[in-house]
Amino acid sequence: MSEERKYLLWLVLILVAGFTVINTLSVMALKISLENELYVTANALRRALITDRTVLPYPFKISERPEEGFIIVVYKDGFFILVDENYIPERLKNFATVLVLWEGVFILFILLLFRRTVLLYIKREKDIRYLLNLLLLALTHRLGNFLSVVKLNLELMEDSKPKERIISSTEKLEEDYKKAVEVLESLSKGYGLGSRIVNVKEVVEELLKGSDHRQDIRLMVKLEDTLVRANPIYLEILVGSVIENSLKYAISFVHIKLCGGLLVVRNDFGSVKEGSGMGLKIARFAAQILGFDLRIKYRNRFTVFVNFKS
Repeated sequence: MSEERKYLLWLVLILVAGFTVINTLSVMALKISLENELYVTANALRRALITDRTVLPYPFKISERPEEGFIIVVYKDGFFILVDENYIPERLKNFATVLVLWEGVFILFILLLFRRTVLLYIKREKDIRYLLNLLLLALTHRLGNFLSVVKLNLELMEDSKPKERIISSTEKLEEDYKKAVEVLESLSKGYGLGSRIVNVKEVVEELLKGSDHRQDIRLMVKLEDTLVRANPIYLEILVGSVIENSLKYAISFVHIKLCGGLLVVRNDFGSVKEGSGMGLKIARFAAQILGFDLRIKYRNRFTVFVNFKS
Protein backbone atom coordinates (compact mmCIF):
# COMPACT_ATOMS: atom_id res chain seq x y z
CA MET A 1 0.00 0.00 0.00
CA SER A 2 1.39 3.42 -0.97
CA GLU A 3 2.04 6.16 1.57
CA GLU A 4 -0.74 8.27 0.09
CA ARG A 5 -3.35 5.53 0.59
CA LYS A 6 -2.13 4.87 4.13
CA TYR A 7 -2.56 8.53 5.07
CA LEU A 8 -5.99 8.70 3.42
CA LEU A 9 -7.12 5.51 5.15
CA TRP A 10 -6.03 6.79 8.56
CA LEU A 11 -7.74 10.12 7.95
CA VAL A 12 -10.99 8.40 6.91
CA LEU A 13 -10.92 6.20 10.02
CA ILE A 14 -10.28 9.19 12.29
CA LEU A 15 -13.02 11.29 10.68
CA VAL A 16 -15.56 8.46 10.73
CA ALA A 17 -14.81 7.63 14.36
CA GLY A 18 -14.94 11.29 15.39
CA PHE A 19 -18.17 12.09 13.58
CA THR A 20 -19.77 8.86 14.83
CA VAL A 21 -19.19 9.98 18.41
CA ILE A 22 -20.44 13.49 17.64
CA ASN A 23 -23.55 12.19 15.85
CA THR A 24 -24.37 9.78 18.68
CA LEU A 25 -24.12 12.53 21.29
CA SER A 26 -26.13 14.94 19.10
CA VAL A 27 -28.96 12.44 18.54
CA MET A 28 -29.08 11.56 22.23
CA ALA A 29 -29.21 15.25 23.16
CA LEU A 30 -31.99 15.91 20.64
CA LYS A 31 -33.96 12.90 21.93
CA ILE A 32 -33.79 14.17 25.51
CA SER A 33 -34.76 17.67 24.34
CA LEU A 34 -37.79 16.37 22.40
CA GLU A 35 -38.96 14.26 25.33
CA ASN A 36 -38.75 17.26 27.68
CA GLU A 37 -40.55 19.42 25.14
CA LEU A 38 -43.40 16.90 24.80
CA TYR A 39 -43.72 16.56 28.56
CA VAL A 40 -43.87 20.33 29.07
CA THR A 41 -46.42 20.77 26.29
CA ALA A 42 -48.55 17.88 27.59
CA ASN A 43 -48.64 19.41 31.08
CA ALA A 44 -49.70 22.74 29.59
CA LEU A 45 -52.52 20.97 27.79
CA ARG A 46 -53.48 19.15 30.99
CA ARG A 47 -53.99 22.46 32.75
CA ALA A 48 -56.29 23.67 29.94
CA LEU A 49 -60.02 22.94 29.89
CA ILE A 50 -60.08 19.84 27.70
CA THR A 51 -62.63 17.07 27.23
CA ASP A 52 -62.73 13.84 25.30
CA ARG A 53 -64.06 15.84 22.36
CA THR A 54 -61.14 18.25 22.33
CA VAL A 55 -58.89 17.92 19.29
CA LEU A 56 -55.22 18.33 20.19
CA PRO A 57 -52.50 19.34 17.71
CA TYR A 58 -50.21 16.69 16.29
CA PRO A 59 -48.59 14.64 17.75
CA PHE A 60 -50.91 14.79 20.81
CA LYS A 61 -54.22 13.03 21.31
CA ILE A 62 -56.69 12.83 24.22
CA SER A 63 -58.40 9.56 25.04
CA GLU A 64 -60.20 7.81 27.86
CA ARG A 65 -57.94 4.78 27.49
CA PRO A 66 -54.47 3.96 26.17
CA GLU A 67 -54.32 3.33 22.43
CA GLU A 68 -52.02 1.31 20.27
CA GLY A 69 -49.43 3.38 18.44
CA PHE A 70 -49.44 6.10 21.13
CA ILE A 71 -47.38 6.71 24.27
CA ILE A 72 -48.93 7.98 27.51
CA VAL A 73 -47.48 11.33 28.55
CA VAL A 74 -49.84 12.55 31.35
CA TYR A 75 -53.16 11.54 32.89
CA LYS A 76 -55.95 13.93 34.10
CA ASP A 77 -59.41 13.33 35.42
CA GLY A 78 -59.84 10.00 33.64
CA PHE A 79 -58.34 11.25 30.39
CA PHE A 80 -54.98 10.25 28.91
CA ILE A 81 -52.89 12.68 26.92
CA LEU A 82 -51.08 10.57 24.37
CA VAL A 83 -48.35 11.24 21.81
CA ASP A 84 -47.70 9.45 18.53
CA GLU A 85 -44.92 6.89 19.16
CA ASN A 86 -43.44 7.60 15.70
CA TYR A 87 -43.04 11.32 16.36
CA ILE A 88 -39.64 11.22 18.12
CA PRO A 89 -38.11 8.51 15.87
CA GLU A 90 -39.17 10.44 12.75
CA ARG A 91 -37.67 13.68 14.08
CA LEU A 92 -34.44 11.91 15.00
CA LYS A 93 -34.30 10.17 11.60
CA ASN A 94 -34.74 13.45 9.71
CA PHE A 95 -32.14 15.17 11.87
CA ALA A 96 -29.63 12.33 11.45
CA THR A 97 -30.17 12.21 7.68
CA VAL A 98 -29.46 15.92 7.24
CA LEU A 99 -26.49 15.70 9.62
CA VAL A 100 -24.91 12.74 7.82
CA LEU A 101 -25.41 14.32 4.39
CA TRP A 102 -23.65 17.53 5.41
CA GLU A 103 -20.91 15.58 7.14
CA GLY A 104 -20.44 13.47 4.02
CA VAL A 105 -19.93 16.59 1.92
CA PHE A 106 -17.54 17.97 4.55
CA ILE A 107 -15.54 14.71 4.74
CA LEU A 108 -15.30 14.53 0.95
CA PHE A 109 -14.00 18.10 0.82
CA ILE A 110 -11.46 17.37 3.58
CA LEU A 111 -10.27 14.19 1.82
CA LEU A 112 -9.81 16.00 -1.50
CA LEU A 113 -7.90 18.82 0.17
CA PHE A 114 -5.82 16.36 2.22
CA ARG A 115 -5.07 14.22 -0.84
CA ARG A 116 -3.87 17.25 -2.77
CA THR A 117 -1.70 18.34 0.16
CA VAL A 118 -0.21 14.86 0.60
CA LEU A 119 0.48 14.53 -3.12
CA LEU A 120 2.25 17.90 -3.17
CA TYR A 121 4.26 16.94 -0.09
CA ILE A 122 5.24 13.52 -1.50
CA LYS A 123 6.16 15.07 -4.84
CA ARG A 124 8.28 17.69 -3.12
CA GLU A 125 10.05 15.04 -1.02
CA LYS A 126 10.70 12.92 -4.11
CA ASP A 127 12.04 15.89 -6.04
CA ILE A 128 14.40 16.79 -3.18
CA ARG A 129 15.55 13.18 -2.80
CA TYR A 130 16.11 12.77 -6.52
CA LEU A 131 18.00 16.07 -6.67
CA LEU A 132 20.24 15.13 -3.75
CA ASN A 133 20.84 11.68 -5.21
CA LEU A 134 21.72 13.20 -8.57
CA LEU A 135 24.12 15.70 -7.00
CA LEU A 136 25.78 13.02 -4.89
CA LEU A 137 26.01 10.65 -7.83
CA ALA A 138 27.67 13.36 -9.89
CA LEU A 139 30.05 14.11 -7.02
CA THR A 140 30.92 10.46 -6.48
CA HIS A 141 31.41 10.03 -10.22
CA ARG A 142 33.95 12.83 -10.23
CA LEU A 143 35.55 11.37 -7.12
CA GLY A 144 35.83 8.00 -8.86
CA ASN A 145 37.55 9.63 -11.82
CA PHE A 146 39.90 11.45 -9.47
CA LEU A 147 40.79 8.21 -7.69
CA SER A 148 41.53 6.54 -11.00
CA VAL A 149 43.92 9.35 -11.96
CA VAL A 150 45.59 9.24 -8.54
CA LYS A 151 46.08 5.47 -8.72
CA LEU A 152 47.54 5.79 -12.21
CA ASN A 153 50.00 8.46 -11.07
CA LEU A 154 50.95 6.41 -8.01
CA GLU A 155 51.95 3.52 -10.25
CA LEU A 156 54.43 5.83 -11.97
CA MET A 157 56.01 6.95 -8.71
CA GLU A 158 58.99 5.26 -7.12
CA ASP A 159 58.41 3.17 -4.03
CA SER A 160 58.64 5.15 -0.79
CA LYS A 161 56.92 5.50 2.56
CA PRO A 162 54.94 8.57 1.46
CA LYS A 163 53.75 6.58 -1.54
CA GLU A 164 52.65 3.72 0.72
CA ARG A 165 50.68 6.12 2.93
CA ILE A 166 49.03 7.71 -0.09
CA ILE A 167 48.13 4.29 -1.51
CA SER A 168 46.66 3.21 1.84
CA SER A 169 44.60 6.41 2.10
CA THR A 170 43.49 6.08 -1.51
CA GLU A 171 42.33 2.49 -0.96
CA LYS A 172 40.35 3.56 2.11
CA LEU A 173 38.79 6.43 0.15
CA GLU A 174 37.96 4.04 -2.67
CA GLU A 175 36.16 1.73 -0.23
CA ASP A 176 34.17 4.67 1.11
CA TYR A 177 33.40 5.69 -2.46
CA LYS A 178 32.02 2.24 -3.33
CA LYS A 179 29.99 2.18 -0.13
CA ALA A 180 28.55 5.63 -0.89
CA VAL A 181 27.51 4.50 -4.37
CA GLU A 182 25.80 1.43 -2.90
CA VAL A 183 23.94 3.58 -0.39
CA LEU A 184 22.80 6.00 -3.09
CA GLU A 185 21.55 3.14 -5.24
CA SER A 186 19.58 1.70 -2.32
CA LEU A 187 18.10 5.13 -1.52
CA SER A 188 17.04 5.66 -5.12
CA LYS A 189 15.10 2.39 -4.85
CA GLY A 190 13.49 3.44 -1.55
CA TYR A 191 15.62 1.17 0.62
CA GLY A 192 17.79 2.09 3.58
CA LEU A 193 15.33 4.59 5.02
CA GLY A 194 13.88 2.39 7.77
CA SER A 195 15.19 1.03 11.04
CA ARG A 196 16.17 -2.48 11.99
CA ILE A 197 17.97 -4.34 14.77
CA VAL A 198 21.72 -3.75 14.51
CA ASN A 199 24.58 -5.09 16.65
CA VAL A 200 26.79 -2.09 17.45
CA LYS A 201 29.68 -4.45 18.20
CA GLU A 202 29.72 -5.64 14.58
CA VAL A 203 29.61 -2.05 13.33
CA VAL A 204 32.62 -1.10 15.48
CA GLU A 205 34.58 -4.18 14.45
CA GLU A 206 33.93 -3.52 10.76
CA LEU A 207 35.02 0.09 11.12
CA LEU A 208 38.21 -0.85 12.97
CA LYS A 209 38.99 -3.51 10.38
CA GLY A 210 39.05 -0.90 7.65
CA SER A 211 40.64 1.92 9.68
CA ASP A 212 44.05 3.26 8.73
CA HIS A 213 45.52 4.69 11.95
CA ARG A 214 49.10 5.42 12.86
CA GLN A 215 51.13 2.45 14.01
CA ASP A 216 52.43 4.34 17.05
CA ILE A 217 48.90 4.64 18.50
CA ARG A 218 48.06 2.01 21.09
CA LEU A 219 44.53 0.77 20.36
CA MET A 220 42.63 -0.87 23.24
CA VAL A 221 39.26 -2.37 22.40
CA LYS A 222 36.70 -4.04 24.65
CA LEU A 223 33.35 -4.81 23.04
CA GLU A 224 30.16 -6.53 24.12
CA ASP A 225 27.13 -7.39 21.98
CA THR A 226 24.79 -4.40 21.98
CA LEU A 227 21.58 -4.63 19.97
CA VAL A 228 19.79 -1.40 19.04
CA ARG A 229 16.98 -0.51 16.66
CA ALA A 230 18.28 2.14 14.32
CA ASN A 231 18.87 3.08 10.73
CA PRO A 232 22.10 1.21 9.89
CA ILE A 233 23.40 4.01 7.66
CA TYR A 234 23.00 6.70 10.35
CA LEU A 235 24.42 4.35 12.98
CA GLU A 236 27.54 3.65 10.94
CA ILE A 237 28.01 7.38 10.33
CA LEU A 238 27.66 8.09 14.06
CA VAL A 239 30.04 5.39 15.30
CA GLY A 240 32.47 5.91 12.42
CA SER A 241 32.70 9.66 12.99
CA VAL A 242 33.41 9.21 16.71
CA ILE A 243 36.09 6.53 16.20
CA GLU A 244 37.77 8.22 13.24
CA ASN A 245 37.88 11.51 15.13
CA SER A 246 39.65 9.83 18.08
CA LEU A 247 42.14 8.02 15.85
CA LYS A 248 42.85 11.24 13.98
CA TYR A 249 43.63 13.43 16.99
CA ALA A 250 45.08 10.85 19.41
CA ILE A 251 48.71 11.26 20.45
CA SER A 252 49.53 7.85 21.92
CA PHE A 253 46.41 5.78 22.60
CA VAL A 254 42.72 5.21 21.85
CA HIS A 255 40.49 3.21 24.20
CA ILE A 256 37.15 1.93 22.83
CA LYS A 257 34.70 0.28 25.21
CA LEU A 258 31.17 -0.94 24.44
CA CYS A 259 29.02 -2.40 27.20
CA GLY A 260 25.64 -1.89 28.84
CA GLY A 261 24.30 0.07 25.88
CA LEU A 262 27.08 2.66 26.21
CA LEU A 263 29.93 3.35 23.81
CA VAL A 264 32.94 5.10 25.33
CA VAL A 265 35.78 6.30 23.12
CA ARG A 266 38.73 7.88 24.96
CA ASN A 267 42.03 9.25 23.72
CA ASP A 268 44.74 11.72 24.71
CA PHE A 269 44.95 14.90 22.70
CA GLY A 270 46.96 17.99 22.02
CA SER A 271 45.09 21.21 21.32
CA VAL A 272 41.73 19.76 20.23
CA LYS A 273 38.67 21.44 21.77
CA GLU A 274 35.17 20.11 22.16
CA GLY A 275 33.12 20.31 18.98
CA SER A 276 35.96 21.88 16.99
CA GLY A 277 36.09 19.12 14.34
CA MET A 278 33.65 18.42 11.55
CA GLY A 279 33.67 14.73 12.54
CA LEU A 280 32.08 15.49 15.91
CA LYS A 281 29.52 17.81 14.32
CA ILE A 282 28.50 14.99 11.97
CA ALA A 283 28.36 12.58 14.94
CA ARG A 284 26.15 14.99 16.92
CA PHE A 285 23.80 15.38 13.97
CA ALA A 286 23.53 11.60 13.42
CA ALA A 287 22.95 11.02 17.16
CA GLN A 288 20.19 13.63 17.18
CA ILE A 289 18.44 11.95 14.24
CA LEU A 290 18.70 8.51 15.87
CA GLY A 291 17.58 9.79 19.28
CA PHE A 292 20.79 8.72 21.05
CA ASP A 293 22.55 10.79 23.68
CA LEU A 294 26.06 11.92 22.77
CA ARG A 295 28.20 13.68 25.38
CA ILE A 296 31.78 14.88 25.28
CA LYS A 297 34.14 15.32 28.20
CA TYR A 298 37.69 16.54 28.00
CA ARG A 299 40.23 17.36 30.67
CA ASN A 300 43.34 15.24 30.66
CA ARG A 301 41.64 12.90 28.23
CA PHE A 302 39.17 13.43 25.42
CA THR A 303 36.14 11.16 25.98
CA VAL A 304 33.01 10.67 23.90
CA PHE A 305 29.99 8.91 25.41
CA VAL A 306 27.20 7.54 23.20
CA ASN A 307 24.22 6.21 25.14
CA PHE A 308 22.15 3.90 22.93
CA LYS A 309 19.44 3.45 25.59
CA SER A 310 18.47 7.13 25.85
